[in-house]
Amino acid sequence: MPRRYKSYAAETGIAYRYFFESRRSTVRPAGFGPGSDYIFVTTADQGPPFDLRVFVSHRAIVAWRAVHSRELDSSE
Repeated sequence: MPRRYKSYAAETGIAYRYFFESRRSTVRPAGFGPGSDYIFVTTADQGPPFDLRVFVSHRAIVAWRAVHSRELDSSE
C-alpha cells in the first residue's frame, strides 16, 4: 500500500512532509503513565527522514472521551 504523505509549511519557512508509520503502547516516566507513541516518518526541506514520536497518554484519551462523549476518530 503506498504511503500517504501530508505536508506542513511552518511559520519559519521550513516545509515538512510526513506520513504515519505506526503506533506502539508505552509507559512514560515522570508521572505520564501509560499511553501510546504515534510514530511519523518526517522530512524537513527535502532533508533526510527522521522518526517523530508523539506521545498521547491514556489519561488524555479518557478525558477527551468524557468531554466529547465519543471515541477519537483515526484522523484525530
